[in-house]
Amino acid sequence: MLPARRRGGEAVLLFGYAPPIAAAVYREIGPVFAHAAACPGPDHGGGHPAGWRGRAQVLRAYDGQGRICGGRLHDGTNPEAVIAELFADPQVQQLHSRNVIYGCFMFVVERAAG
Repeated sequence: MLPARRRGGEAVLLFGYAPPIAAAVYREIGPVFAHAAACPGPDHGGGHPAGWRGRAQVLRAYDGQGRICGGRLHDGTNPEAVIAELFADPQVQQLHSRNVIYGCFMFVVERAAG
């Protein structure tokens, strides 16, 4: 991990992270910035993260072997509909939300068990 400073002097940590997919050709390690000091972290209350509503995103679909099997660019206004559309394909096991410009991993949506 590398310590760094953001604008405003806030200390952050920079480390490598591999999104949770099976070991496959699409597995990657990318940079993540995190607060250096303790913080409450994201709200895990369920549902689409409120801070991502209305933000354009790419949802990339992966199968159980870690292969890309679809995806969709959307404007963030109704992410649940796009998620449901992608999960209508039974081979899709998880979706990765990605930054539109750089393709950076933001968060994962997993198929509900059962």
